[in-house]
Amino acid sequence: MKYIDLLRISSFPAFVLVSPEGLSLPIPIMEANRPFKEMLSSTLEDIISSAKREEILEQVSKSYGVVLLMEGKDTEQNKRAKQAISAAVKRVTGQMDKMPKPISHPPEIVVLDFKRLAEEKLLIWSLGLEVEEILTPHAVVLYGRGRWLGPMFEGEGITENNLADVLFIIGADCECGFDHRWLQGTMLPLKWDWNLQVQTAEALGFDPENPMIKTEISRIVRKGYNYYRQPPSANQRAFAQARSPDQVQQIIPAQAENTISPAPAVGSFSEQSILAVNEPVLQKPLYLIAGLMILTVGIGLFIAMRGTRRNL
Repeated sequence: MKYIDLLRISSFPAFVLVSPEGLSLPIPIMEANRPFKEMLSSTLEDIISSAKREEILEQVSKSYGVVLLMEGKDTEQNKRAKQAISAAVKRVTGQMDKMPKPISHPPEIVVLDFKRLAEEKLLIWSLGLEVEEILTPHAVVLYGRGRWLGPMFEGEGITENNLADVLFIIGADCECGFDHRWLQGTMLPLKWDWNLQVQTAEALGFDPENPMIKTEISRIVRKGYNYYRQPPSANQRAFAQARSPDQVQQIIPAQAENTISPAPAVGSFSEQSILAVNEPVLQKPLYLIAGLMILTVGIGLFIAMRGTRRNL
């Protein structure tokens, strides 16, 4: 109810979109001479889908990740930003064969033209910006199911090193020292359908919805929770709201001090640090199951032998 006064809502029904960061956006829905059910369906579709978001999902579902560049007014600045992003992508691509888990397709670049910013108002809002604020180029890294990882890079902050630092985090081993709670990033409002799920499974070589995969990932995430003494909300907000690479550099070493196993700082991904033990995802659970089976068979044989002796 607080949004009625906050956003000065005077007509009903009223819809408000609220982001994980607490940002709110009123969604217009009422139109004259149009059935309410039809308007509702159309409004919900606009909330979760747009041309640029569909392009992002198409790329992120089959590749390493996406760098989204939102262009500014100055053509030269846009050109420099594109060159820096391309250089970062090239650097990461050259290291992909040394990463812990195989990834077939390198990072992709998606560009949102300055003249079309207004068409992606909701996407821009979900990144914490207003269309009117984008006068210089802005860039973010997206991965997974459309998760935003790292800070928002702006203007001169869009450099090869800054973007490569964040992109290399995606390729790190999932059992490294990073705090998984803030590595999960902010989820953008996107439409993830069955076709994308199938395409992602084919690109990965396994089905992320497989119960055994989910069990193993849950184990990894829970282990990450036990490693960190600080509450996750403050760490995640600090990382997501960092506006400069220097702030990111300060956050991650601070995380490392609160872990049982040290976490590498952004920018420290050498060829040696990227290499890690490439264990199969299900290796440990399968060993445990095999051990339990052997133990069960052993107990069964022991009981059977005691029963046989008694009969004798």
